[in-house]
Amino acid sequence: MKLRYNQSKGNRINSQMHGFESVNCEWLWNKELKKWAKNIETGKYSYSSHCPCKSVKSFRRKLKAAPKDVEFRLWNKYVGYNVFGFGFGKEV
Repeated sequence: MKLRYNQSKGNRINSQMHGFESVNCEWLWNKELKKWAKNIETGKYSYSSHCPCKSVKSFRRKLKAAPKDVEFRLWNKYVGYNVFGFGFGKEV
């Protein structure tokens, strides 16, 4: 799996992350079912734009279950150290 970093190889930080979200903002994280959803069922579940994730290693694992060909951004605690990757789970 190929990830794209905002920083060069010597300046990357692989921990101290806040969570990740989809770049195009169509996809939301369903907190109860713990999966990504494109169509929101109002009032039935609670949704968030962020999925909890604390490191690049766990980001790689979660991209395996994320929707295929959707770009996700892993937010770092520090500005400019974000990581980008594409989901390769089920077809959209």
